[in-house]
Amino acid sequence: MATYEMVIGLEVHVELATKTKIFCGCTTKFGGAPNTHTCPVCTGMPGTLPVANKKVVEFAVAAGLATNCEITRYNKFDRKNYFYPDLPKAYQISQLYLPICRNGHVDIETAAGQKAVGIHEIHMEEDAGKLMHSPDLNRTLIDCNRCGVPLLEIVSEPDMNSAEEAVEYLEKLRELMRFSGVSDCRMQEGSLRADINSNAVLAPKLAHSAPRNSHHIIFFAVACSYKAPIIFKQINDIFLNIRRFNFFKHKITYYNFNKKGTA
Repeated sequence: MATYEMVIGLEVHVELATKTKIFCGCTTKFGGAPNTHTCPVCTGMPGTLPVANKKVVEFAVAAGLATNCEITRYNKFDRKNYFYPDLPKAYQISQLYLPICRNGHVDIETAAGQKAVGIHEIHMEEDAGKLMHSPDLNRTLIDCNRCGVPLLEIVSEPDMNSAEEAVEYLEKLRELMRFSGVSDCRMQEGSLRADINSNAVLAPKLAHSAPRNSHHIIFFAVACSYKAPIIFKQINDIFLNIRRFNFFKHKITYYNFNKKGTA
């Protein structure tokens, strides 16, 4: 019987510990009445002009140094234009081509030994809002308070081969971000969120599954563990399968959507 190896990479979103948003002066304080921490800039009204928050750049550099990254001397922001149901302007300001940090690593240690997990890049971007689904009202409500809250997206290399290594990496990354003052990393408030990208590799077959936004270390660990049998069942069909993870209902991942044409 063929043996398949799990290959895991993480995309971690970290909300920065700034008092104001990335391109405007609205507060980043968690909570508050819906749609009260907003202005024409962070909701993308016509004629508004975003101005970058200097503290966001400083925190990004600090995160890069804490993860042994090269700091990009010249970098820029880009627009990601695709439909965001919870971002009124329908695009996100991010860094697609010249991220502020590249080529770093985080050292971890598990029962399998020591390992350096590579950091592909760290880029700055703005957060989207929050959708609240109301079954009683049979409608979806939008809270834009989180629109424009500054984020770092920390993209690892696919260097992890078990749920244990992925959890150790995420915990180490959380320690580094807290110690450097970049973020409070309160997962219960969404200050630290992780997308898991897993592959089962046996050339030439490849199956890829990616649960979205785990908000708790325990949920994250179980999601990593539960992905393996899902991927092995898909090994004869090559596609990127985006899944959601339900910790409270049988601890399962379930199909969300596919990204066809993705390597």
